[in-house]
Amino acid sequence: DDAARDRLVSNIAGHLCDGVSEKVLQRAFEYWRNVDRETGDKVEAMVREKLGGASDAPGLASAESISARHAAE
Repeated sequence: DDAARDRLVSNIAGHLCDGVSEKVLQRAFEYWRNVDRETGDKVEAMVREKLGGASDAPGLASAESISARHAAE
């Protein structure tokens, strides 16, 4: 139902806003659009709103810096 779909979108977006690089975000948005176009669009819209635009998180090669950033918070 619509309420469950909204919770799914919120859950996905919440996880994608937690230090995910822009490159990975693009792949995630594409994945969810392949599952369901409307859901993918909603996921991207919510992530962009929460992040205030594009992600500035480092890529996987810099995963150590993500850990350091979270430890500092």
